[in-house]
Parts: sequence; structure tokens; C-alpha cells
Amino acid sequence: MSLLFRSDMLDLNRAVALALLGFSSGYGYLAYFYHLLPFEKFLSVRPNTMPIGLAIAGIICSLVILIQPQVPEVEGDGTVNRPDAEYLQNPQNYNWGQGIGLLLLAVVYTLS
Repeated sequence: MSLLFRSDMLDLNRAVALALLGFSSGYGYLAYFYHLLPFEKFLSVRPNTMPIGLAIAGIICSLVILIQPQVPEVEGDGTVNRPDAEYLQNPQNYNWGQGIGLLLLAVVYTLS
């Protein structure tokens, strides 16, 4: 795992953007080829219009993240950008309580 996230190969932001690109591409493909009912083909806003728009937005956002140059770890004013490898090498530094709490809230919101 540490080989995948070496700073000169692929940082965490780019790995997530690559996963988002794959997910958005698949989502867009499925939304585009979604079988419409005969009366839905002539609607101005079809049931697959929003999913196609979301897929295009996801593809554009992930490509922007993948194409932009990597940010240096130290800014010009001396402030330090926290590297992603810090969380991957030391998972105890991550605030697990807030992360799990957000996931639980998302699940409760989804089920309600």
C-alpha cells in the first residue's frame, strides 16, 4: 500500500480522483443506456437527465484533480501542507470518532 501512495507516484487526492473517474464513467454509461419507457422518450427532462449530468460533473472534477500539478509540501510563506502520507503511515492521527460519526449520520439519512 505504501508503494501506491508514494509522493512521486500517486498521492491520496489523485487516487480518490482516479476512483471517482472510474465510478463516474460507469455511472454515466449506465445512465445513458438506461431503458426508458415509450412515453419518457419525448419528455424534455428524462429520468436519466440528472444522473448523466452528475456523471459529467464527476468526470470533469476528477480530471481537473488528475491534470493539475502537484502542490509542494511547503508553501512560499513557510506554511506546511499536511501530506496525505501522514495519515496513511500513522492512522492513529486520524480523528476516527468524527469520521465514523459522519458515516453513521449518512447511513441514517439514507435509510430515513
